Parts: sequence; structure tokens; C-alpha cells
Amino acid sequence: MRSSMEQLWQDLRPQSGKEKFQHIRHKERWEHLKPVIVQLYTREHSDSGRKTGTVPQIVDFMKVHYGFHATPNEYRNHFRQWNVAKRLVRDEKEDVASALGRRKRPGTSTSLVQVQHGDQTQSFSPRKLARYITGKMNHRLPEPMMPGLLSSWTLPYAAFVSTIRQDPNEHSPFGPLGTTPSYLNIRSPEATSPSGGANAPSPNMDLVYQYARQQHTNLFLQGRTTDLLVSLGSEQRRVLIDYFHDFYLHGLHLARGWGREPSNTVRVPMQFPTQHSTQPPRMWSSSRFLSSSPSPSPGSRSATNLPSPPTELCQWSIHLGEESFAPVNNVSHPSQPAATSEPPSSFTHMLHQTLASGDFTDTPCSDLPISSDCMLESIQNDKRLLGLDAWKLAIIAGNSDLIYDLSDKRKCPPGLPDIYPFHLAAAFINGGHGCCGMFGELFHCLPEDFIFRNNIDKDGHTILDALMLSVLRSHTRIHPADVSHAFRSTNRFPGEEQDICGRWNPEHPQVRELFKNGFARVPSSWKHCFCHTAVQAICHAIIHIYAPSSRPDVNTRSGLFIRRCTECGLELKLRPLHTVVVVAFYLAQHGMPGETLFGALAVLATLISLGADVSLEVDISVVEILQNEASGVCSHKPLCPLKLMEAVPDHVREAWTEDCQTGWGCIYQLFVHRKRDIYIYKKWKMMPSLDSYCALLAPECSEDCPKGNHFGDENERHERYQRYEKYEMHDCCHGYIHERLKLPHTDPTFGRLWASIQTEWLTYRRITSEDGWISDRFGMKELLEWLEGSSIDWQNEFYQSNMMKRHSPCGWFEDADDWLLPTAVDVSDGYFMNMDIWDRSSFLPAGKLGKLYGAFLFKRFNMNFLSAEFLDQEHFQRQGLDILF
Repeated sequence: MRSSMEQLWQDLRPQSGKEKFQHIRHKERWEHLKPVIVQLYTREHSDSGRKTGTVPQIVDFMKVHYGFHATPNEYRNHFRQWNVAKRLVRDEKEDVASALGRRKRPGTSTSLVQVQHGDQTQSFSPRKLARYITGKMNHRLPEPMMPGLLSSWTLPYAAFVSTIRQDPNEHSPFGPLGTTPSYLNIRSPEATSPSGGANAPSPNMDLVYQYARQQHTNLFLQGRTTDLLVSLGSEQRRVLIDYFHDFYLHGLHLARGWGREPSNTVRVPMQFPTQHSTQPPRMWSSSRFLSSSPSPSPGSRSATNLPSPPTELCQWSIHLGEESFAPVNNVSHPSQPAATSEPPSSFTHMLHQTLASGDFTDTPCSDLPISSDCMLESIQNDKRLLGLDAWKLAIIAGNSDLIYDLSDKRKCPPGLPDIYPFHLAAAFINGGHGCCGMFGELFHCLPEDFIFRNNIDKDGHTILDALMLSVLRSHTRIHPADVSHAFRSTNRFPGEEQDICGRWNPEHPQVRELFKNGFARVPSSWKHCFCHTAVQAICHAIIHIYAPSSRPDVNTRSGLFIRRCTECGLELKLRPLHTVVVVAFYLAQHGMPGETLFGALAVLATLISLGADVSLEVDISVVEILQNEASGVCSHKPLCPLKLMEAVPDHVREAWTEDCQTGWGCIYQLFVHRKRDIYIYKKWKMMPSLDSYCALLAPECSEDCPKGNHFGDENERHERYQRYEKYEMHDCCHGYIHERLKLPHTDPTFGRLWASIQTEWLTYRRITSEDGWISDRFGMKELLEWLEGSSIDWQNEFYQSNMMKRHSPCGWFEDADDWLLPTAVDVSDGYFMNMDIWDRSSFLPAGKLGKLYGAFLFKRFNMNFLSAEFLDQEHFQRQGLDILF
């Protein structure tokens, strides 16, 4: 080997003693001998099929011919100082092919490439490049496509570009093309005359372009979209992104209408009064509210490029039992495409047909910078690849029937956990046209422990976090990067194109125009406050997460508003109730006009009723979380949610609207009462007798109790003691609520509030822009006065006028078919809801969640409601009901 390298390095031998530089000091000889050493290390001998020299070979050569003695490590250190790296022949060819593949100028040729080797410049052999490319293309194997890739292109190019932040240390997909390596010099071709026309690429360049397309295809199929976009030109990026965005929209349109009833038959509730039903019901897309939105003037439109905002008035969903529906004919519903008369064998098959035909777009496949044939070949080799795309499109479209068709008896399809279906459902939750239906269908179609095992996504967000992101996205002006580190590289929340209230969706004309004009985020002028439609959907989704026996821990730390102390390095992570407090703060601080914080109160009540612990403390830096400012010192300390609220400065709260201050006060008092009840209950557990318990709770003996330690007179203490005895006997609520599901006992104050909150969101909506966001029946100011002790009773019309049906002391409507998800009929003692407006309503079957855990089972299987077998898991397993456990 040494003799062969000696022959190849013949021309690098010194021609005279002077060229050895032996007359100067050893340290100075390095710079004088650098040209020879660099060539020994980097010179290419590819024509002879030999590699460049190794460091030990260079050591020997320089010792023999130059009398230069140095160790291998000294050479390596100098190579690093000189920024000299050895390039393998195949890497050099790859760089040349990549650089030429990006050049589309007529006249570009492989013969224009020059390669720098040390101080010498050499022409690059076109034949060598052609042989390399031909060999690589002949050995191509079909690349498997990353599942779920085709449904990921949610934005057109104009909007996609605006989501990418320029990073000076990385190539940006919308910046310059990938940089040509410094050792390559590609001369510009001679300009062609206008009359001469552009010549076709040479055979070698045509081969280069084919190879570049193949490389782009491989990057695409591997899911390396960032690398792919960096390697493309701006026009190629536009064509690629818009092509697959067209496919995404088409697939979403198909998913939304798949399996739906024909548009001339709509099911409406039978028992609704006739005040709004003298004429056949109208569907929401023809509502006067949508058609009355004024168009912007040409001048203002050109100044802002923003389309006119949708109506501020919500759509909503109404849950009703199946027996409550009746068909009404001859009613069109354009927002839901009618099912095809002869659908193909499956939705995934339809997606495959659509992709193969290209009918979903005006862009020819030949214009793509990737090979559509290779993509289709990959799908043909494994037809399951489109399965995850089908699931994603079904979830985004909110078609729970399609989810049922795609599922397989509670089996988890391969790769499904990687798309985090519950997080996706939270990002695209639609209270106006589906409410919590997607959560219910996923719960029933996937393995019972799926939600427990997949509660945290790749960004560290829980499913509850995903729901809170939807609230912040839709009802505040906060920037995504202030909420989660996962959004620092973008300026967009997940699901921006879907409104919780059903006012717009990805196919909405105004959303399409917004994206076309380069906006990736919905403007604040489109948003409104955290309304009842959103509250119902969010809270019902939370119940689906944390009510089942296979639920995740409701107190799991949040992935939102994470901070790290710059002084001690401690990571500061919130608990769920802390997170909701911060969400309430931003609703008040950066929310929309009319915000009341009823929604935040409802979310907190829902979590508390499902077991969230109000006493848990975490290390929090209030300055960094609420003001987004680095304090520079260890400003964090352990705080429970109540103490976190107390840490908000008075002058900040005083700047809020009166409604927000009232709502904040109600949330604060809710924590006070709940902490006090937990304290008293723990004391009761320690007391051997009624007398000692009452003595302990006397005002003078309760210094360690949380703030608000008024326990009433002696009679009230006796009543509380008897109530706790019922707790232990599971006699306060349906036994299954506390015994099997382990849902917490709460005091009647909280139970009364929880029942009223459910009744409020089930029976009231803001019908006109002059109406309030909360009904007069609920009374937020009166609630605050009652909780603070300023009034003896809550002046709540639901109670004052006996408008609610019976509920348990903990606030559950036990007589409902589904007591976890009651309907308006289940909670109302009489008809008083104002939501029976057909063109703004979607009617959904009542929930099924509580039926799995309530009297439904005992009636169906002839079980004794109070028998010993009621609490016997083995009995359920013998009956084939082990799925409940």
C-alpha cells in the first residue's frame, strides 16, 4: 500500500532541498509545508479507484521525503486548526449532484463544475458523476412511506411560510437554497439570446435532475419534510405544499361527509316546543347571521389583506336521547356533504383512488419535485400506510361514525399512538357540531387503557393541556411561544383553522381566503370570549378523560407554562389546577371583550369533581409565568392554586373588567371552600366522637384551618358530622360514583355549584349580540356574595324557582341515563332552555359514558342494585363485563 501511495504522490516530492524548509524552526515549518500536507490528506485519486492517504501514511511520507518529524496527533490538531476535512469520493459526488440539481438555469452543465483541493482547482469529471448517479438509481429500493404523512399538510404555501421563524444557524425552508459547499465552484452558463430559446438539458444534466427528484422523493417518504423543503427551490416548495394541501382538503371533505345521512333528512328533537318550529327547521349554513356579515371595503381590504370576520354568534350542540329524535324531510345541509350512493369498499381505498387519479388538484403530477409513481408504489406495497391518514382526517373532520368504521373491536391500529388521537381531537374540538362526540367514540373504539398509556404527547403536553391550548387559542390574544416551548419555532397553535364554537372550519371560505393571503393564525377580531358552547365541549371532553376507571392521573403535571429558574436550574412545572388558574389569568388579562371567567370556573369545578387536588403545591415563579420576565434570581416557591391566585398583584386585577374580577373572586372562593372541606373531612376521620369533633371545629380551636374557617353554629357542625358518616357509608351519591370510580366526596356547597354550572351550560346560549354571555338565572355576582358569606343563600333562580331536577349532594344528576354526561332534559324540571333554534343547532345522541358505570347495567343484566355482587369485580367478569375494570 505504501509503494502505491508513493507512486500517486510522486509529484508532491520536494524538487530541491530548499522546498523542505529545514533551515527554519520546526514550529514554523507547519505553515510552509501546509500546501503539501493538505494535498496529501485531501487529494482525490478516484480515477484509479484508490482512496486518499491516511494520517500514518502522511507521517511516513513527510519523514522520508521532507525530514519532517511529527506525531499523528500533531497532524490531526493542525488539520482542525486549518479547518481541513477529508472528503470521501462519494460525498464529493453527492455534493456535486445536489448542487447541480438545484440549478435550473438553461445551459447548466456538469462540465462547469470545479473542485478545490487545497490550493489547487481541478475540473470535475462528468463521466464520473454519470457513473455514480446511474449506479445509485439502478440500486434503488422502494422506500416505505411514513404513515400519516399525507394528512399533515394543513396549510397552503402562503400561510405555511409565515409559520417558520428565520434561524440564522439553520437553513430555513423559505430562505435561500441549500448552500453549495465552499470547495465547489460551478461556473454560470453563458446567457442565451432571446431569439435562440432555451436548449433542452444535456443527457448528463437530465440524469442529474432525475436523481434529484429521486432524492427528494426519498426525503418525502421518510417524513424528513424540513430537509426536503430546504433542498427545494421556492417554486418547487410552493408546488409541493399546495399539491398536498389540496389533497388534505379533499380528504377532509370526504371524511366529513363519509357515511352521513342524505342531506334531505335531518333528525330533530320531538319534544321541543313549537315556538321555533312553525316552519321546517333551517340548517346553520343558511343562517341569517352568516349572510349578514358585511364585506370589507376595497381600501381596507388591500390595507390588511384580512377577510371579513365570521359572525360572533355561536353554533351549539344539544345532546338528546335516541327516542327524542324524529326525521324531517326536504331540508338541505350544505355544511355536511351527502354520502355517495355507491361508496368504495373503504375510506382508505377512496383516499388511494383519489391520490392515484389526481382529481383533487389542478397541479399535474409532472410538476411535482417528487415522483408520484414512487409514492403510489410505496402505498401499493403496504396499503395500511393510508390507515393513519384516514384516522387523522376522520378526527379533524369530527366524523365519529367514520372512526367506528375504521376501528377493529377495541384493537389499536399499528402506529396510532404516534398521532396522539385524543390530543388531535382536543386541537380540533368542535362544540358547534359535535361537542365531545369524538372523545366518546375514541374511548369506545380504542383499548380501554389507551388514554392512560398515551396521555402525554411528544411535546410533553397532556390531553388536558391540549384542551387548554384550544381555549387559549380561541379566546385570548396570547402568543403560542408564551404557552409552550414546543411552539417557539412557530407562531401558531394547533387547530387554528377550527373554531370551538363551530363558526368556521378548515373548509370555510373565509379561512381559505385568510390562508391564501398568507395568514396562518386567526386574527383576534374573529374571536370572542370563552362561551357556553366551548365550555360544554371542553368540560365534557375532560369528563371523558378522567371519569373512566382506566383514566390517567388527574393531577399529572402539565406541559404548559413550563419555566426554568435561571439561577438554580430547577424546572418549574404546574399541576392541572395551577394551569387552569394561569389560563383564567390570561382570559382576564388578554381575553376577548365580554369575558366573564365562567368557563374557567366550570373547568375547575369539573376537574375538582373528578378528583383534582386543590391542596397540591408546586414550585412556581409568579413573575416568570404571569409576566413572561426572567427574574434573574430564585423567585420560585411552593404554591397551591389558592396561593397562586393570591400572588397576582392587586393593581393587575383592578385593571380587569368588573365581570372578570367577579369571576376571579368566584374561583378564589371555590378554592377556599374546597380546601376547607378537605380539612374538616380529614379532622372528622380523626375524631372518635361527635362531641370531640364539634369541639375541635369551634372557631377558637381552628387556627390551622385554611382561610375562611367559619364552621357554623353547633347545629351546623352536627349536620356536617352526620353528612360525613354518610360519606363513609357511600350513601351521599350513587354507590358506584365513589366506590368504583373513586370520584371524591364534596360538600353540598360545591355540589350545588357543580349542578348549577352543568344546568347553565346545557340550557343557555347567547342568541343575539345584545344578550349576556351568562344567563340571569345563574348569577355570578350573587354566587360570589354567597361564597364570601355576604349573603345567607345563593340567589340562584335554578334553586329559587325549583328549575332543576334532583341531584346528589356532590352535584351529580343520578337519575339521568348518563349521570356523567346529563342532557338538558335530565337536569331541567320544566322547559326553559333557549337553544331550540334549528339553524344554529346540532343534535347528538346522549352520552354513553355513565351508562357503563350506572344503573343501566344493573337493569339490563337483572342485577340486584344493592346486592353484594354490585361491588364484586369477579361477578362482572363472569358476566363478560371485565372491560369496565
